[in-house]
Amino acid sequence: MLYLPFGEAMAQQKAAGWATPYTFTGKEVDGLTGLHYYGARYLDSRLSMWFGVDPLAGKYSGYTPYNYVLNNPVRLIDPDGRSPSEWPPKWWSRWTNRTEAEKSIPLAYSMIAYGMRYELGSRTIGTIATNFSLMGTNQTSNSILTKETTDNTGSQNAVRHATLSAFAYSKHLDAGVTATLASHEENTQVDPNQTFFKGHSRKSYDAVDMAADFKNNQIGKGISDESGFLGQFESNKSIFEKVIDKAYNEGVWHGVKVKGGYELRQVKLSEKQYCQLKEALQNKDNNAEWNK
Repeated sequence: MLYLPFGEAMAQQKAAGWATPYTFTGKEVDGLTGLHYYGARYLDSRLSMWFGVDPLAGKYSGYTPYNYVLNNPVRLIDPDGRSPSEWPPKWWSRWTNRTEAEKSIPLAYSMIAYGMRYELGSRTIGTIATNFSLMGTNQTSNSILTKETTDNTGSQNAVRHATLSAFAYSKHLDAGVTATLASHEENTQVDPNQTFFKGHSRKSYDAVDMAADFKNNQIGKGISDESGFLGQFESNKSIFEKVIDKAYNEGVWHGVKVKGGYELRQVKLSEKQYCQLKEALQNKDNNAEWNK
Protein backbone atom coordinates (compact mmCIF):
# COMPACT_ATOMS: atom_id res chain seq x y z
CA MET A 1 0.00 0.00 0.00
CA LEU A 2 1.16 3.53 -0.79
CA TYR A 3 0.03 6.49 1.29
CA LEU A 4 0.08 10.25 1.19
CA PRO A 5 2.01 11.75 4.14
CA PHE A 6 -1.02 11.99 6.46
CA GLY A 7 -2.20 8.45 5.71
CA GLU A 8 -4.72 8.81 2.91
CA ALA A 9 -4.45 5.75 0.65
CA MET A 10 -2.89 6.59 -2.72
CA ALA A 11 -2.61 3.09 -4.24
CA GLN A 12 -2.82 -0.53 -3.19
CA GLN A 13 -2.13 -3.97 -4.63
CA LYS A 14 -3.11 -7.24 -2.98
CA ALA A 15 -3.32 -10.96 -3.66
CA ALA A 16 -6.74 -12.66 -3.75
CA GLY A 17 -9.62 -11.16 -1.79
CA TRP A 18 -8.17 -10.88 1.70
CA ALA A 19 -7.27 -7.42 3.01
CA THR A 20 -5.63 -6.57 6.33
CA PRO A 21 -7.38 -4.04 8.59
CA TYR A 22 -3.93 -2.82 9.73
CA THR A 23 -2.84 -0.17 7.26
CA PHE A 24 -1.28 3.30 7.74
CA THR A 25 1.47 3.09 10.44
CA GLY A 26 0.19 -0.40 11.25
CA LYS A 27 -2.99 0.85 12.92
CA GLU A 28 -6.36 -0.84 12.58
CA VAL A 29 -9.06 0.73 10.41
CA ASP A 30 -12.47 0.87 12.08
CA GLY A 31 -14.85 -0.90 9.70
CA LEU A 32 -17.80 1.32 10.59
CA THR A 33 -16.20 4.77 10.32
CA GLY A 34 -13.14 4.13 8.12
CA LEU A 35 -10.93 5.88 10.70
CA HIS A 36 -7.57 4.59 11.99
CA TYR A 37 -7.69 3.62 15.68
CA TYR A 38 -4.60 4.64 17.66
CA GLY A 39 -5.74 3.93 21.21
CA ALA A 40 -6.38 7.41 22.62
CA ARG A 41 -8.39 8.57 19.57
CA TYR A 42 -9.12 8.06 15.88
CA LEU A 43 -7.30 9.56 12.88
CA ASP A 44 -9.17 10.75 9.80
CA SER A 45 -6.45 10.35 7.15
CA ARG A 46 -8.61 11.86 4.41
CA LEU A 47 -8.92 15.14 6.35
CA SER A 48 -5.37 14.84 7.80
CA MET A 49 -6.54 15.38 11.38
CA TRP A 50 -7.65 13.62 14.54
CA PHE A 51 -11.27 12.84 15.27
CA GLY A 52 -11.12 14.02 18.87
CA VAL A 53 -9.13 16.40 21.07
CA ASP A 54 -5.57 15.56 22.12
CA PRO A 55 -5.69 14.32 25.76
CA LEU A 56 -2.31 16.02 26.21
CA ALA A 57 -3.36 19.25 24.44
CA GLY A 58 -1.96 21.34 27.27
CA LYS A 59 1.58 20.41 26.23
CA TYR A 60 1.08 21.85 22.74
CA SER A 61 -0.76 25.12 23.34
CA GLY A 62 0.54 26.62 20.09
CA TYR A 63 -1.19 23.98 17.95
CA THR A 64 -4.77 22.96 17.32
CA PRO A 65 -5.61 19.88 19.45
CA TYR A 66 -6.78 18.10 16.30
CA ASN A 67 -3.48 18.22 14.35
CA TYR A 68 -1.63 15.01 13.52
CA VAL A 69 2.06 14.91 14.61
CA LEU A 70 2.29 18.73 14.73
CA ASN A 71 1.59 18.72 10.98
CA ASN A 72 4.98 17.09 10.30
CA PRO A 73 4.27 13.45 9.29
CA VAL A 74 7.63 13.03 7.52
CA ARG A 75 9.74 13.56 10.65
CA LEU A 76 7.36 12.63 13.49
CA ILE A 77 5.24 9.62 14.48
CA ASP A 78 2.47 9.16 17.08
CA PRO A 79 2.24 5.58 18.41
CA ASP A 80 -0.88 5.95 20.56
CA GLY A 81 -2.69 9.14 19.54
CA ARG A 82 -1.51 11.21 22.49
CA SER A 83 1.88 12.73 21.75
CA PRO A 84 4.21 12.94 18.73
CA SER A 85 7.73 11.52 18.87
CA GLU A 86 10.77 12.20 16.73
CA TRP A 87 12.07 9.45 14.48
CA PRO A 88 14.69 8.01 14.55
CA PRO A 89 14.72 8.15 18.38
CA LYS A 90 17.75 8.84 20.57
CA TRP A 91 18.28 5.16 21.40
CA TRP A 92 18.93 4.52 17.71
CA SER A 93 21.62 7.18 17.26
CA ARG A 94 23.87 5.99 20.11
CA TRP A 95 25.59 3.49 17.78
CA THR A 96 27.90 5.53 15.57
CA ASN A 97 29.61 2.78 13.56
CA ARG A 98 26.56 1.58 11.60
CA THR A 99 26.63 1.21 7.85
CA GLU A 100 24.41 3.43 5.74
CA ALA A 101 22.24 0.40 4.98
CA GLU A 102 21.70 -0.23 8.69
CA LYS A 103 20.88 3.42 9.33
CA SER A 104 18.13 3.30 6.71
CA ILE A 105 16.31 0.40 8.38
CA PRO A 106 14.42 2.35 11.11
CA LEU A 107 13.15 4.77 8.47
CA ALA A 108 11.97 1.99 6.18
CA TYR A 109 10.34 0.01 9.00
CA SER A 110 9.74 2.76 11.55
CA MET A 111 6.55 1.43 13.16
CA ILE A 112 7.97 -2.09 13.47
CA ALA A 113 11.17 -0.79 15.06
CA TYR A 114 9.24 1.58 17.33
CA GLY A 115 7.03 -1.27 18.53
CA MET A 116 10.07 -3.38 19.40
CA ARG A 117 11.51 -0.82 21.78
CA TYR A 118 11.35 -1.17 25.55
CA GLU A 119 9.75 1.75 27.36
CA LEU A 120 8.65 1.43 30.96
CA GLY A 121 4.88 1.73 31.26
CA SER A 122 4.17 1.37 27.54
CA ARG A 123 2.39 -1.48 25.78
CA THR A 124 4.79 -1.99 22.90
CA ILE A 125 5.63 -5.58 22.02
CA GLY A 126 9.18 -4.86 23.26
CA THR A 127 7.90 -3.84 26.68
CA ILE A 128 5.44 -6.73 26.89
CA ALA A 129 8.12 -9.29 25.94
CA THR A 130 10.48 -7.80 28.52
CA ASN A 131 7.86 -7.80 31.28
CA PHE A 132 6.99 -11.45 30.61
CA SER A 133 10.65 -12.49 30.76
CA LEU A 134 11.33 -10.53 33.96
CA MET A 135 8.29 -11.65 35.96
CA GLY A 136 8.58 -13.28 39.34
CA THR A 137 6.18 -15.59 41.11
CA ASN A 138 4.22 -12.51 42.30
CA GLN A 139 4.33 -8.72 42.04
CA THR A 140 7.11 -8.30 44.62
CA SER A 141 9.36 -11.33 44.03
CA ASN A 142 12.53 -11.49 41.95
CA SER A 143 12.54 -12.78 38.39
CA ILE A 144 12.10 -16.50 37.87
CA LEU A 145 14.65 -16.56 35.04
CA THR A 146 18.39 -16.00 35.51
CA LYS A 147 19.88 -12.56 34.98
CA GLU A 148 22.74 -11.72 32.65
CA THR A 149 26.21 -11.85 34.27
CA THR A 150 29.79 -11.65 33.04
CA ASP A 151 29.85 -15.48 33.01
CA ASN A 152 26.49 -16.17 31.33
CA THR A 153 24.18 -14.11 29.12
CA GLY A 154 21.25 -15.60 31.07
CA SER A 155 17.82 -17.05 30.40
CA GLN A 156 16.05 -13.68 30.91
CA ASN A 157 17.76 -12.26 27.86
CA ALA A 158 17.27 -15.46 25.85
CA VAL A 159 13.55 -15.76 26.52
CA ARG A 160 13.02 -12.03 25.95
CA HIS A 161 14.56 -12.20 22.47
CA ALA A 162 12.62 -15.32 21.52
CA THR A 163 9.37 -13.75 22.76
CA LEU A 164 9.93 -10.39 21.05
CA SER A 165 10.77 -12.18 17.80
CA ALA A 166 7.65 -14.39 18.03
CA PHE A 167 5.47 -11.33 18.71
CA ALA A 168 6.98 -9.35 15.84
CA TYR A 169 6.81 -12.10 13.21
CA SER A 170 3.20 -12.81 14.22
CA LYS A 171 2.17 -9.19 13.65
CA HIS A 172 4.31 -7.95 10.73
CA LEU A 173 5.76 -8.98 7.37
CA ASP A 174 8.89 -11.13 7.61
CA ALA A 175 11.23 -8.83 5.68
CA GLY A 176 10.65 -5.83 7.95
CA VAL A 177 10.99 -7.87 11.13
CA THR A 178 14.16 -9.65 10.01
CA ALA A 179 15.83 -6.37 9.07
CA THR A 180 14.74 -4.59 12.23
CA LEU A 181 15.78 -7.41 14.58
CA ALA A 182 19.22 -7.53 12.98
CA SER A 183 19.59 -3.76 13.07
CA HIS A 184 18.99 -3.66 16.83
CA GLU A 185 22.33 -5.39 17.37
CA GLU A 186 25.47 -3.28 17.61
CA ASN A 187 27.43 -5.58 15.31
CA THR A 188 25.44 -7.47 12.70
CA GLN A 189 28.61 -9.04 11.29
CA VAL A 190 28.83 -11.73 14.00
CA ASP A 191 28.43 -15.21 12.54
CA PRO A 192 25.49 -16.82 14.39
CA ASN A 193 26.84 -20.27 13.45
CA GLN A 194 30.06 -19.67 15.37
CA THR A 195 29.98 -21.57 18.67
CA PHE A 196 33.26 -20.51 20.34
CA PHE A 197 34.57 -16.98 20.85
CA LYS A 198 38.19 -16.83 21.94
CA GLY A 199 39.30 -14.77 24.94
CA HIS A 200 37.56 -13.21 27.90
CA SER A 201 37.50 -9.66 26.59
CA ARG A 202 34.43 -7.46 26.39
CA LYS A 203 34.56 -7.83 22.63
CA SER A 204 34.30 -11.64 22.89
CA TYR A 205 31.45 -11.40 25.37
CA ASP A 206 29.51 -8.97 23.15
CA ALA A 207 30.06 -11.28 20.18
CA VAL A 208 28.71 -14.40 21.90
CA ASP A 209 25.82 -12.36 23.32
CA MET A 210 24.84 -11.17 19.83
CA ALA A 211 25.19 -14.68 18.39
CA ALA A 212 22.85 -15.94 21.13
CA ASP A 213 20.39 -13.14 20.31
CA PHE A 214 20.32 -14.15 16.66
CA LYS A 215 19.72 -17.80 17.60
CA ASN A 216 16.92 -16.89 19.99
CA ASN A 217 15.36 -14.62 17.37
CA GLN A 218 15.19 -17.67 15.11
CA ILE A 219 13.40 -19.63 17.84
CA GLY A 220 10.76 -16.89 17.91
CA LYS A 221 10.43 -16.94 14.14
CA GLY A 222 10.01 -20.70 14.20
CA ILE A 223 7.18 -20.40 16.73
CA SER A 224 5.45 -17.83 14.52
CA ASP A 225 5.95 -19.98 11.40
CA GLU A 226 4.42 -23.00 13.13
CA SER A 227 1.30 -20.97 13.92
CA GLY A 228 0.97 -19.85 10.29
CA PHE A 229 -1.48 -17.19 9.17
CA LEU A 230 -3.76 -17.62 12.20
CA GLY A 231 -0.85 -16.84 14.52
CA GLN A 232 -1.52 -13.13 14.15
CA PHE A 233 -4.76 -13.63 16.08
CA GLU A 234 -3.09 -15.39 19.02
CA SER A 235 -2.89 -13.63 22.37
CA ASN A 236 0.44 -12.45 23.75
CA LYS A 237 0.05 -14.88 26.65
CA SER A 238 -0.47 -17.79 24.28
CA ILE A 239 2.67 -16.88 22.28
CA PHE A 240 4.73 -16.51 25.47
CA GLU A 241 3.53 -19.93 26.64
CA LYS A 242 4.82 -21.43 23.40
CA VAL A 243 8.19 -19.76 23.99
CA ILE A 244 8.59 -21.18 27.48
CA ASP A 245 7.40 -24.60 26.29
CA LYS A 246 10.15 -24.49 23.68
CA ALA A 247 12.68 -23.24 26.25
CA TYR A 248 11.81 -26.12 28.59
CA ASN A 249 11.68 -28.90 26.01
CA GLU A 250 14.50 -27.82 23.68
CA GLY A 251 16.29 -24.91 25.34
CA VAL A 252 17.23 -21.32 24.49
CA TRP A 253 20.67 -20.00 23.58
CA HIS A 254 23.16 -18.67 26.13
CA GLY A 255 26.69 -17.39 25.91
CA VAL A 256 28.65 -19.18 28.66
CA LYS A 257 32.16 -18.42 29.96
CA VAL A 258 34.48 -21.41 29.54
CA LYS A 259 38.22 -21.98 29.56
CA GLY A 260 39.82 -19.75 26.95
CA GLY A 261 36.70 -17.83 25.93
CA TYR A 262 32.90 -17.98 25.61
CA GLU A 263 30.80 -20.80 24.21
CA LEU A 264 27.36 -20.69 22.62
CA ARG A 265 25.11 -23.29 24.27
CA GLN A 266 21.44 -24.26 24.13
CA VAL A 267 20.23 -24.45 27.74
CA LYS A 268 16.87 -25.78 28.91
CA LEU A 269 14.77 -24.17 31.63
CA SER A 270 14.67 -26.16 34.85
CA GLU A 271 11.43 -27.88 35.79
CA LYS A 272 11.08 -25.48 38.72
CA GLN A 273 11.47 -22.42 36.48
CA TYR A 274 9.02 -23.83 33.97
CA CYS A 275 6.34 -24.63 36.55
CA GLN A 276 6.73 -21.27 38.27
CA LEU A 277 6.41 -19.42 34.96
CA LYS A 278 3.29 -21.36 34.04
CA GLU A 279 1.70 -20.68 37.42
CA ALA A 280 2.64 -16.99 37.51
CA LEU A 281 1.38 -16.48 33.98
CA GLN A 282 -2.15 -17.27 35.16
CA ASN A 283 -2.06 -14.00 37.10
CA LYS A 284 -0.82 -11.89 34.18
CA ASP A 285 -2.99 -10.21 31.56
CA ASN A 286 -2.29 -10.05 27.83
CA ASN A 287 -0.02 -7.01 28.29
CA ALA A 288 2.16 -8.81 30.87
CA GLU A 289 0.64 -6.73 33.68
CA TRP A 290 -0.55 -8.31 36.92
CA ASN A 291 -4.28 -8.94 37.15
CA LYS A 292 -5.97 -6.62 39.63
